Amino acid sequence: ADYQKAAGFDLADAAEAVQALIRRQISAGGEGRSEINWLEKYELYDSGRASLVFSIQALPYLHALKIHFEEHPTSDTDGVRSLYARRLIEWFDLHAETRQEVTLEELRDLLDIPPSYSTAALRQRALDPPIAELASRGWAVSYRMLKDGRAYQSIVFDWRRPDRK
Repeated sequence: ADYQKAAGFDLADAAEAVQALIRRQISAGGEGRSEINWLEKYELYDSGRASLVFSIQALPYLHALKIHFEEHPTSDTDGVRSLYARRLIEWFDLHAETRQEVTLEELRDLLDIPPSYSTAALRQRALDPPIAELASRGWAVSYRMLKDGRAYQSIVFDWRRPDRK
């Protein structure tokens, strides 16, 4: 309940987040591709609690998450409603020094953008609204999409954090 109040979401949001986690898969493998579901089962309670049972196949990946865990100041994401905006903040933190280019395929994976989104839909649904949300919080974010031939292949972000008080 305290987290709900601090994060500003309700029980419907929590249920939606659990449903998204169930649909989320781990993609692994070099030559071949293996998809593993994170969860075996879940239970949602009226109190807002959730009970999650992770699949046995996901355990090595969960362990790897602990080993490679990175901490981000929660003040950066307090009140940020868009999952895409939260993931962009994390990516910006990881690449603050390099400002590197990311392929559209990597961006789709990073933000968990459905493959059915065209480049226009990607901009319209997964980039422009979260960037507008970040702008309302004092971030300055812009991006430039790069073509290889006729198709967009990658994107370069430029960003500046809000001044910290």
